[in-house]
Amino acid sequence: MIQKVLLTILLATSIFAKDAIFFMPRDADIAIKELLRTLEGAKKSVDIAMFSFTNRDISKKLKNIAKDGIKVRIIYDKKSNINDKYSTIGYLSKYKNIDTYTISGDVAKNGKYSGSMHIKIAIIDSRTVVFGSANWSKSAFSINHELLFINSDEEIVKKSIDYFDFMIKNSSQY
Repeated sequence: MIQKVLLTILLATSIFAKDAIFFMPRDADIAIKELLRTLEGAKKSVDIAMFSFTNRDISKKLKNIAKDGIKVRIIYDKKSNINDKYSTIGYLSKYKNIDTYTISGDVAKNGKYSGSMHIKIAIIDSRTVVFGSANWSKSAFSINHELLFINSDEEIVKKSIDYFDFMIKNSSQY
């Protein structure tokens, strides 16, 4: 009973507050609902950079908002998603208003290794940023110990947009 009351208070707080933080798996149900609600609230654009993106509920939400004319751009890690049979890249890349990209990390100085695009971020309407440790996977929202933070601070949003634009310029269209 106490858990339900706390969950209700957390939900009410996150709806009326600009910022919200969620710790999974404890806050998993409310975190996914708040993420979906935030995406659904987009009026113009959603920019995403996600190391591993396999969550079907989130991909369906993006497909639906794109059908409503919202411009969606998604940067995937090249190594993580091209060979992952559960990745959403092939599913989402075929829809109008959704552009998908891949990017690799920088090459090590010795030339033997390349890094990953390990960021987990979404920028909604250049006003809200969602970030944390959570990939957009079923495991992240159900069994992993993860963090998801929704923030509307102008400086954080501005810096996130700047880095996203940098990554887009260094990405390849899928």
